[in-house]
Amino acid sequence: MSWNRIWHQPYALMSLLILFWGSFTAVSKLILQGLTSWQMQFYLFAWAMLALAAMLPFRGRLLQLKRLGVARTVRLAGYGLLSYLYYVVYTASLKLVPAVEAAMLNYLYPIAIILFAVWFYREKLTAAKWMLALAGLAGTYVIIANGQWTGMMLTNWQGDLLALASAVCWGLYSVLTRRDDSPLFAAVFVYILVSFLLAAMNLTLFSEWVLPSWEVLLGVGYLGLTNNLLSYFLWLQALRISSVMLVSSMSYVTPFATLLFIVVLIGEPVSWYQMAGFVWILICVYVQKRLDRRLEGGGTHVDLV
Repeated sequence: MSWNRIWHQPYALMSLLILFWGSFTAVSKLILQGLTSWQMQFYLFAWAMLALAAMLPFRGRLLQLKRLGVARTVRLAGYGLLSYLYYVVYTASLKLVPAVEAAMLNYLYPIAIILFAVWFYREKLTAAKWMLALAGLAGTYVIIANGQWTGMMLTNWQGDLLALASAVCWGLYSVLTRRDDSPLFAAVFVYILVSFLLAAMNLTLFSEWVLPSWEVLLGVGYLGLTNNLLSYFLWLQALRISSVMLVSSMSYVTPFATLLFIVVLIGEPVSWYQMAGFVWILICVYVQKRLDRRLEGGGTHVDLV
């Protein structure tokens, strides 16, 4: 399968995205043994910025940036601020509440995407699709809680609000950028540039500048190029060519991918609760795919491109 064909297949794009997102937690745990969160964020966006700068001279990309204009650049910078806030508030929530609790609230972002799509674009969603969204969310909670249902108790209202805010930030960013018709490279360049500048400012204000070891540098390089660069392209393209419901339902697979990377890199085991949650999410994605095909065949599917 050629890359051009993959680029127009939402299932292929989301599969790559889930792979990248799934590796974030496990690799971050290893990196944070040698860096603070502010330092890690700076190096993540620094790697992404360096890669974009290397790509800039080719295929008319510099001209794309020049043609954006002031108004559009300011709008894209606002979107970039939203995406950066997601990283900031989610990291802050992890300091105040257990990781299980923060993750469960953060994974409300697919629901936030659906709600914002209905609010801003009046996308029509059937009761069946709402049920599928909630069913996917239930499967996510099973994976994260791992049968420890007491882990679903809310322990700190400030941390919980921050975790919820991260879901709102990513949901709002995703829906607003979905209708944006800016060239994809130019849009991602502005998003990454804003995040890089903010990360540098926060590092200066709240931490200290350090040169990490080469092992840590490779780790942040991997995350910077996958989670903080390629993931932007994949996510925005998937949103542009697919329905909100399909992208949201596939996002629920991410917690299980995260678990697999933790198993491989850190050695934590997988329970049957988590396997059951994963199978349940796959069933929801399959049913969602059948619903999308049926609606497309009937000519009633509303796609926000």
